[in-house]
Amino acid sequence: MSTRNTTSSDDADERAEAARKARRRRRVALGAPQTSPPDTGPLYEPPSVRKANESSRSGDALRARFKERARRRQDGHRTRKTDNTGRTTPPADEDATEGAHTSVPSGRERVYKDPENLPPTPQSGDLWRDCVLRDLRAGFKKIEDARLPEPESAATPLGERILHTLQRTESRPNGAMDFSFVRVSAREVEMVEEWRPILARHDGLRGFAQLVIHRKRDEEHADKGYIPVPADTIRAAFGLKPQKSGDQLKSTNLLWAYKCFVDPQLEWSKYADNRCRRITQHGTPDEIMTEATSFFHDRQGKTPVLFMKGEVSTPTENKFRAECFENMEAKRRTPEEATITPPEKSQRMTAYLNGLTREARSGRSMFDTLANNVQDGVDRLLQVAEEGAEVYNKGIRQSISQLRRFQDMPLMLYQAANLTPRPTPVGANHLVGVDSLAIPPLLGENHVALDLSKAQLAMFATVAEERYGQDMPNTQSALDEHLDPASAFDMWESVRSATKLPDIPAAEYAVKRGTYSAVYGASENTIKHNASKEIAGRSGNGYPKREKVEGLLEHEVIHEVLNARENAHRQISYHDKNRPHTVDAFGRELDRRDFRDGDQDELRKEQRQVEGDETHGQMREGAKSTLAYIVQSLEVKTMWPIFDAAIKERRRDEKDRWRILLYKYDEVILWSREKRETDRWSRYVQNLIEEQVDKLGIKTRLDVEYAP
Repeated sequence: MSTRNTTSSDDADERAEAARKARRRRRVALGAPQTSPPDTGPLYEPPSVRKANESSRSGDALRARFKERARRRQDGHRTRKTDNTGRTTPPADEDATEGAHTSVPSGRERVYKDPENLPPTPQSGDLWRDCVLRDLRAGFKKIEDARLPEPESAATPLGERILHTLQRTESRPNGAMDFSFVRVSAREVEMVEEWRPILARHDGLRGFAQLVIHRKRDEEHADKGYIPVPADTIRAAFGLKPQKSGDQLKSTNLLWAYKCFVDPQLEWSKYADNRCRRITQHGTPDEIMTEATSFFHDRQGKTPVLFMKGEVSTPTENKFRAECFENMEAKRRTPEEATITPPEKSQRMTAYLNGLTREARSGRSMFDTLANNVQDGVDRLLQVAEEGAEVYNKGIRQSISQLRRFQDMPLMLYQAANLTPRPTPVGANHLVGVDSLAIPPLLGENHVALDLSKAQLAMFATVAEERYGQDMPNTQSALDEHLDPASAFDMWESVRSATKLPDIPAAEYAVKRGTYSAVYGASENTIKHNASKEIAGRSGNGYPKREKVEGLLEHEVIHEVLNARENAHRQISYHDKNRPHTVDAFGRELDRRDFRDGDQDELRKEQRQVEGDETHGQMREGAKSTLAYIVQSLEVKTMWPIFDAAIKERRRDEKDRWRILLYKYDEVILWSREKRETDRWSRYVQNLIEEQVDKLGIKTRLDVEYAP
């Protein structure tokens, strides 16, 4: 500001007006409120802000003051003075910066509804208050005009550090942390870049925008009113590596950067009770959210592009897919890393499945047909969602999300699991876990899906009798009758008839869920809860009364299962080393203590016990998960002949006449090179399983679940 002397009253008036405008600008930067419109009337300034304004008129002096203050803090010296009452007070500059946000009246929030102004007051401990926000917002008045200031222009060390980080993440750094790129409509990208032009120029801010817009579509976070944002998730969005030391910029400062440059309405919770911060509110326009949801449900007639890259060339997209695949491959758990090393045959199953996926990365993939039919699967799920309740709709959204990710990257990897012998999926693009109703629409003429009938019940009955000496005549008789082609007996209808549930398709799913919960050790109350939840979600009629599902536990088969598993748990808890109480189906001795974590995880999922429920008797920690592992190992052994034949087929000339396209534990989907041969290979693998179950004494069979 000029300091020329003049006797002109006009010049004096101009200087006074300039001084008022300068104070107004500093007041806005420091977060002081207005009690009147911006361009009229006097401005309210807290004493601390007024004192700061009077003590320095120059931006250079202000920056020098903050840098000097930072230096004193680092040296451990904090200058203080004593007033005429003998009390120690902070110096004027400290009061001006740290006290400004606490001395304003409660009406301050009215000012910040205007997105042109600074965001609301920072949360305690998150930032160096409004002085740093001023650093970030220097150089632009409207958020639509946001551009990154030069780091050297910052008046505070923290402001300079944040701007340096933002400058570094403007283009996604090499070796950036793995971050899922989402495919969206070209229209959504246009709307996002029109809303905040800086998102077209800054990859880090754009990555966080993707997280905000698209994170809430999965089952875990939908409808909870918040978006969990762990520190490493925030850093991944900005293209930064995980936080490993206190020298790195804190993730909360990145939240404030997004709030300053993109979304002033962004709000989040504090880190507390070992829970990560959560975004509780954001200001992304409804039009963008609606377009995102619309494309999520139906892509027909819309141009798909990557949110992070916009429209890209085919070679660039293929390179991106390859990078994503390599990241998934790197994260895959190896057998050596698993808590319980999986059986050798399970490892060979995993190697076979992953080998097909690696081959599919070049040229035409055997997964392409499924990917091209994803919209049909989504349409089927949306139809179900319209008929069902919100409980089930959450699962529908999760399945649609997985289908879309598979559509964008139709490759599937498997890995060794920690506490199950089954090969398990890697990545959120896998079809394992997708609702079974969505699978048939995906299949082409060269596909067929086959499923072991009543597999879990049959496996458990065999293990209980052969390993733990439990007689299960009712269960074995029911399985015999179910397998008899001349019999009209229906296992699930028999169980349903023991309850007071209505005779509707949803009830079959309910009793099936309850039965499998019983097999794998759920408490009695959890069994009833799972059955109730299933029918509530699939029927839309709400949760049935407790007495309507009580009969589930009284059915002769379920009652027999509950008794047998309790005895098995007791034997595992106090087993004799000379008896095979903890040996899996492949003859490997297991240690119950290795499964303690599995039991603790399951316990957290249990429903609260109520009077009259069982207490699991004398069961030591780990016994439940050990028994589940043994049952599942028999399932893997049962399915092995299909994989053994597929591996031999592949070795024949690597021009497989058929392949295992998808493995879903007790279900497989086969692919046939020639569609006229599909039935032939289907019968072939059915015969393999028939021979295996006869040898193992398991009362099940491999049925064709669905075929086009």
